[in-house]
Amino acid sequence: MCSSETGFKYHLAIHIGEKAYRCKVCNTAFYMLSQLKMHLRRAHIGEISFKCDICSGLFFYKQHFEKHLESHIEDGAHKYKCTVCNTALSTEAGLKRHLRSHMEERPFKCTMCSASYYYHENLKWHLVKHTGIKPNNCTVCDATFTRTAELKKHLIYHTGDFPFVCNVCSAGFTEKRNLKIHIRSHTCEKPYKCSKCGKSFSQQAHRNRHFRTHSGQKPFKCNLCGSSFFHRSSLKVHMRNHTGEKPYTCNVCDVAFTQKVHLIPHLRKHAGENPFKCTQCGASFNVESSLKGHLRMHTGEKPFLCTVCGADFYTTSALKRHLLVHANFKQHKCTMNVPKNILLQKDPSNPYKGSYWRKFLQMYSM
Repeated sequence: MCSSETGFKYHLAIHIGEKAYRCKVCNTAFYMLSQLKMHLRRAHIGEISFKCDICSGLFFYKQHFEKHLESHIEDGAHKYKCTVCNTALSTEAGLKRHLRSHMEERPFKCTMCSASYYYHENLKWHLVKHTGIKPNNCTVCDATFTRTAELKKHLIYHTGDFPFVCNVCSAGFTEKRNLKIHIRSHTCEKPYKCSKCGKSFSQQAHRNRHFRTHSGQKPFKCNLCGSSFFHRSSLKVHMRNHTGEKPYTCNVCDVAFTQKVHLIPHLRKHAGENPFKCTQCGASFNVESSLKGHLRMHTGEKPFLCTVCGADFYTTSALKRHLLVHANFKQHKCTMNVPKNILLQKDPSNPYKGSYWRKFLQMYSM
């Protein structure tokens, strides 16, 4: 049932599949004349529906404008509090929108693929991707975009004329909110605190993602193997295990990785860089996690406990290796037929006392 005659006409047009109203500028077609008029105003005339009086920000949609206004309201005015993660918002509508982020079900589902969204406007922009229509072309490179706003942001990277610049390091940004977040990396400000464990974050989105580790909510599910994840990014990385995709390649030795975070320490090995140094003994490491594990050797902290025998370890990698013992799993098996007596032979010239490696290499390097 449709509540209005206009809504009924639009509904019928969807069944017929007829898009009778076509844009003469970019050839995009629409079901309704009102949709075409809105498209012309926003895409080609550049009409902006909502303008922020505080920072002059421009917005096409009311819901985006209202969400933006939240950033200008002082903390004391946020009177609507989320009962799940303690986030405070200034309006009841904002709270209702926020609560959807805690829902396991995403009510707005794409009928063409498995994608689903918390908000209807996100689904609408996703559906545009299926049409393949990107009428906004960059005149500098071959990039194309569905929205003029996306093209405008992209062009800034060619011109280098960023409207928002950090006064500490001169980093440039296309949006004021991104500059605001960046400045926290200089001030070390972390205003968003987890109500469960007290851990603080520089961004609200990061705090909300972290909160799922307490609630156990894993809304992002793999449609191939059923694995579920706390974060969308984790699911994206996981899917590469199924596809075999390794988009991050070393420009020195051509080794490829599924994640950029794995490529960076690999490149440091080539460069001989170990930027993470222990202040107690001077040892240095190419990844921060290795330094953290090393520091536990000084403090004696062993937070990773084996649930089978109770043994504790400094790092998760050490615990994982230990668990293989309980599983009687031997991952690395030697395929060479090495005489057992060679293991007992010592070579005084070898820097490793009691080692058999030099004699082993002499016999098996041919």
